[in-house]
Amino acid sequence: MRKMITAFLAVLLLMNVTGCTSRQPAPEAETEGQMPKQASETDIMSDFYEAQVLKEILAKHENVAENAVYYDAGGNVMLSVYQYADDETMVWEDNNSYIDIQHQDGYYSFDPDTMDKVQVTFGMEGVAEKQWEERLSGRFEFGPTEGEELVKVTESDGRIVLTIVSELEAEQLPGWGDEIEPGTQTVFEVEVDAETYIVYEAESHVRKPDGTEVKVGEFHFSYDIAPYEPSEEMLQVINGTDKTVILIADPGTEQEKTYVKSCGENGRLAVMLAEGYEKFYKDEACTQESEPSDENGERTIYTVKK
Repeated sequence: MRKMITAFLAVLLLMNVTGCTSRQPAPEAETEGQMPKQASETDIMSDFYEAQVLKEILAKHENVAENAVYYDAGGNVMLSVYQYADDETMVWEDNNSYIDIQHQDGYYSFDPDTMDKVQVTFGMEGVAEKQWEERLSGRFEFGPTEGEELVKVTESDGRIVLTIVSELEAEQLPGWGDEIEPGTQTVFEVEVDAETYIVYEAESHVRKPDGTEVKVGEFHFSYDIAPYEPSEEMLQVINGTDKTVILIADPGTEQEKTYVKSCGENGRLAVMLAEGYEKFYKDEACTQESEPSDENGERTIYTVKK
């Protein structure tokens, strides 16, 4: 399973949840310059978050990429992340050597904390495709948080800077410990296109009760760039044939279907079963459960709907 944005990053921004929380409109935000259209805070925020849906971004651009850096209370880098997406590939990489590459038929992932090989995951019909569609329908990066308030809108040269403020609790910012005092806020500034609300750059700060601010995150976005290319080591896993799994679903029935996936020696094959399928078997009659194996060569396993 793809490792999504880690929990501490989500709360770090207080921006990365997927559902929009309904609430009463806040007082009208302060504006500077001439806005391209008269709009309430609710309209602006709605337009902004709608524009962050990946499917909406890819309808306007061939691809999108983000470079993000997250900081602790001392200004030290906690994590740096690269994200990329186009119509065929989605990528997450960080400076801890975690990597996830997702396609419509499955994904390749490596977590140095829990894996010694790249996990090569493929699914039965419709499983990986459903996850792909869910990703497309979700936001590429920023999403709303409960209690946020748009406090300032600045427009200049076809771009808008939105300043969004929300309250911050100590447990919402791991890595900061006792640095979080009551009354501390998150201040999020994001520069977007005035017409499309596509994001160019953003910064997140912690504002202490005395008014001082400390940067906790910065984000830079690019569009229509050269397509993502996996490393040579990853390509050896992707294109390799040292290991092959043949999965036969519902053997001997009219619904029988065969799935085949191969990978290089440094990969480990995994299968996502469809709903109603629970186990793997090593015999066509599906009476002997199959044990996990990571050996080179070809291996045939079976599954049946219960």
